[in-house]
Amino acid sequence: MIYAEDLGVPPELEQRFERWIWKYDDAHDPSSHRLPLERKPEINAEGEALAKELKGLLPDTYIEYWGEAKKGIYKKEITGV
Repeated sequence: MIYAEDLGVPPELEQRFERWIWKYDDAHDPSSHRLPLERKPEINAEGEALAKELKGLLPDTYIEYWGEAKKGIYKKEITGV
């Protein structure tokens, strides 16, 4: 794992990533290891938006987002913004 300070990510963006991770963890159902179906669109949209913002700061870096679909997970490469 690469840390934000190693990439030169602005502290504000780093804090938004941390809040998103906390939101994900708070919504996560420990018995199923998944997000509740009704929370997936909101949390995925926020996570993808953060990944796109990161890509804008690091255009030459490969970035992907792993989200939760109705069943299972999906991987999405984040390309030019």
